[in-house]
Amino acid sequence: MGDFVKNTFGLFFFTSYLYFFYIWFNKKDITYLFLSIVFLVLTGLTHILAFGILVLYTFIYPVISYLNSRLKIEFIKALPLMIAAIIFSIISYNFFYILFQ
Repeated sequence: MGDFVKNTFGLFFFTSYLYFFYIWFNKKDITYLFLSIVFLVLTGLTHILAFGILVLYTFIYPVISYLNSRLKIEFIKALPLMIAAIIFSIISYNFFYILFQ
């Protein structure tokens, strides 16, 4: 039962990240970037598979947007999220390496 609850919270954090990620790209408010990073970390702490999909989405979405619209703004807006995902992955791998096995 505990694993089910953990997965449920992980998916809730994952969908919340996607929501604020989308709003961050469409609005200029820095609050949505902060909330995206918070939900990125919470997803990584609760559900490692959802975090893997989240990282893929975070890195692939700006590339696809760039290829479709030829705008560099997508990379600039996605850069803090990419850096946060990389830093969180490095820190959690070094201190909680048992989760990545």
